[in-house]
Amino acid sequence: MNIEEARNYCLSKPHSEESFPFDEHTLVFKVGNKMFALLPLDEFENQSINLKSDHELSIELREEYEVVLQGY
Repeated sequence: MNIEEARNYCLSKPHSEESFPFDEHTLVFKVGNKMFALLPLDEFENQSINLKSDHELSIELREEYEVVLQGY
């Protein structure tokens, strides 16, 4: 997935919006004024994206997939 595909996927969610509330390097996607994804534009060559998730589900995904990392 490239950066444009990731952007299009996030924008395909109903009522999603994009903005740069932090800096020009972090694209933020929101639904109902609540963030659900952060796309670090200056680090996308590593194909990283931060996603909001249920805490228990996050733990399960990190245990099952080594590429799923804890956000900070």
